[in-house]
Amino acid sequence: GLKAANAFYEMRTAFPSLLDNYSLLSGPAFSISYSIAGVFMGLLVDKVNRKTLLSIACICWGVTSLISGTTNSFLVLCLMRFITGMCVSATEPAAFSILGDYFPKRLRSTANSVMNTASYLGSGLASLIVLFVAKYGWRSAYIGVGAFSMVLGIGAFLIVKEPERGIQQN
Repeated sequence: GLKAANAFYEMRTAFPSLLDNYSLLSGPAFSISYSIAGVFMGLLVDKVNRKTLLSIACICWGVTSLISGTTNSFLVLCLMRFITGMCVSATEPAAFSILGDYFPKRLRSTANSVMNTASYLGSGLASLIVLFVAKYGWRSAYIGVGAFSMVLGIGAFLIVKEPERGIQQN
């Protein structure tokens, strides 16, 4: 069947105002909150349990994705995108800080490189979501990403050990 102009497959059909406001949703709604919150998240990472912050950020990221997949309001969709940016901004400073305490100085560059590689590989693989959307719809994609993010957040909380700060000096 034809999938064009079908709200199950196309967000722009589900949200008619998306066509005129896509640049808001794809750009500032995420990037402004990400960049501003990132500075504060970096400061927060220095003061709180990093594993807990990382876990909460992933779980909240999942919740915003779940809400995005179920809302019928373009305003709510934009708000969730804004909050997602804030949640995502906590993940890198927390993860890099934890890595810095897991690995000695001589291995930190390698550990950071592996993490960066995983981040970009994940971004590249995320483009395959179009295949999922073509079969299950855009809402299911948001819900699937949200559920997966929540599982990762819970897994990080249960599995990751908060290392002592500054213990790895060599």
